[in-house]
Amino acid sequence: MALWAYNFDRMRPIEVVLPACLSIFGTLIVLLVVRLVSRSWLKAGLLTTLVVLLFFTYGHVFGMVNNLPGIGGQVGRHRFLGSLWFAILIVGGFLILKFAKKARDLPFLLNCTGLALVVMSGGQLLNAQYQQAVVALDRNVVSLQDKNAFDPARISDKKDLPDVYLIVLDGYPRHDALLRHLKYDNTPFLNTLTSLGFVIPTCNMSNYDNTVFSMSSTLNLHYLEDYYPNLDPQATHVDYARLTNLIRHSLVRRNLTDLGYKTISFETEYDWVEIPDANIIYTINSKWTGIQDLLAITDFDTALSSTSALRLLTNAGEVSPWLKKQTDEVYDWIDETIKKITLRGPGRYQKKYLQIMMALDNLESIPAVPGPKFVYLHLSAPHPKTVLGPNGEFEPEKDQPVFLDSFIYLDKRVPEILQKIINNSNVPPVIILQGDHGMNLFRDAQLDNFIAYYLPGAAKDLVYPSITPVNTFRLIFNAYFDGRYELLKDASYLSGEEHPLDFQLVPSNCPK
Repeated sequence: MALWAYNFDRMRPIEVVLPACLSIFGTLIVLLVVRLVSRSWLKAGLLTTLVVLLFFTYGHVFGMVNNLPGIGGQVGRHRFLGSLWFAILIVGGFLILKFAKKARDLPFLLNCTGLALVVMSGGQLLNAQYQQAVVALDRNVVSLQDKNAFDPARISDKKDLPDVYLIVLDGYPRHDALLRHLKYDNTPFLNTLTSLGFVIPTCNMSNYDNTVFSMSSTLNLHYLEDYYPNLDPQATHVDYARLTNLIRHSLVRRNLTDLGYKTISFETEYDWVEIPDANIIYTINSKWTGIQDLLAITDFDTALSSTSALRLLTNAGEVSPWLKKQTDEVYDWIDETIKKITLRGPGRYQKKYLQIMMALDNLESIPAVPGPKFVYLHLSAPHPKTVLGPNGEFEPEKDQPVFLDSFIYLDKRVPEILQKIINNSNVPPVIILQGDHGMNLFRDAQLDNFIAYYLPGAAKDLVYPSITPVNTFRLIFNAYFDGRYELLKDASYLSGEEHPLDFQLVPSNCPK
């Protein structure tokens, strides 16, 4: 409950159901086994409490110790801390079995403590739900508008407004970063885009190094500091509910809606970059979706693994090669067993694959939808874990760090779709094709994102080499909708690892 409350605005309730059930079931099994061996409910309850406490605190303590300055690298090792935890279990178990009769009042104290913790976590969950509901209803959160910068009344003729496409290829990097780190030359892709009429800046960078910051800024034409005047660089938690609302009810969307635009969105791997209340939203409509969401590996499972004793298994290679081998075999067996009995229907990565292909298939038909349209597609590719083969087949990445097949397919398929959009649009469309950030696999390439603009008419001459996404829609509103936005100074920030709001300014760079 505490873990859910802390991550409430990033995880759906259904993600918590299975881990909670397994935790309760596992605790019950331990209780019954110890009761059978000790023949005492008192001993069984105390020993089970010790096991549960050690299990759910291990990852937290490991993370704290590992981050201690100076000694964390030496002390924060699984071999040391795991041995210590095992010793505590053995010594504690011995003391409980030998002296439990002298601690008959202890269960009452533990029950009161447990109840108090449940009430506290429950209160945190209720407060998180309330805060999320308040933010969702607060559409004024996106009301930050430069004075007189945009006025729909200034556009007298609204008949020939261009469709506006924002197509985000998650994690697609700039040409030089791709060549430098993955030895992949996407020059043919860039040349094809150029032949279609796209302008590709050469020194551009993203404003932020992760999706939720980057898209919040891009879609609202401002840096995050403008929305967080009291931004605390030492904060360890990010208000994801507020950022999600900034994405879903952005200034770009509001401006275009005021002009009569329909909003079109797509189901994707992460629902916080979707626009669920769009006029049209494309989904995979899988009959297995509900079951898959319940049983698939989720972000909550990952968080639980990193904060509990399961961290020993997820980092098995640091403990011993033998344990890693055994763990991998168990995981493979579980995965194959689930596939055989088809409980999950499409697994997490099959679902991601279906979402990507569904989006690409529907994107090319959007010009047929009547009226002006704002189309926002956040494609969860080529971001790892990758699921695309070079010809669009399902090819899930496992442990291989190179994921070139996704680039090969996207570099071929995306220009074909863009060509159809351009050809089939009655009014030449505005198209932004970009990565939301660079490659998170490499620290020095996290901000080197790809971006390309299809801007009919003279507007393409306004694109300059070092443009960043915060100015993208400022330029577009000025060029096509009589906007009067001043271009902001282009800046790019890396987030702190422990303090995500501790933004570090990174100088602009150009390919050498």
